[in-house]
Amino acid sequence: MAAGVRQIVVAPLFVSSWSDHYEQVRFLAGLRPDYPHAEHMKLARASGSVALAGVTPAMDDHALIAAILADRARALSQDPTRENLVLVAHGPNPEDEAARWSGQTLLPDDRAAEWIEAQAKRTLQQAGANGGL
Repeated sequence: MAAGVRQIVVAPLFVSSWSDHYEQVRFLAGLRPDYPHAEHMKLARASGSVALAGVTPAMDDHALIAAILADRARALSQDPTRENLVLVAHGPNPEDEAARWSGQTLLPDDRAAEWIEAQAKRTLQQAGANGGL
């Protein structure tokens, strides 16, 4: 094992856990048995001498997303009292996933690095409780 690494936690920096891209990452990490079009897309699961402990959730409702949007809007704005902001996004196609994706809110939370670390610890704890992956 290189440099003492025993396990790897994948922390995808996606906006939402309710997307096909997130499910692709879960497939690549070995957390789902199959993925539609995996062969066509030439997706291959990760392999090696270091165990994959899991995949953290995406950014979902993390406050950092709201802060990024607010910063970008402020940078573009010339007269906020006379302007409107319209956000356009594309979520997943299946209705149930789209409903979860759309239902997420941008609530205040800790900083991104702290959030990723907490998610990684939770993923490692769950892997240990389930006997590893």
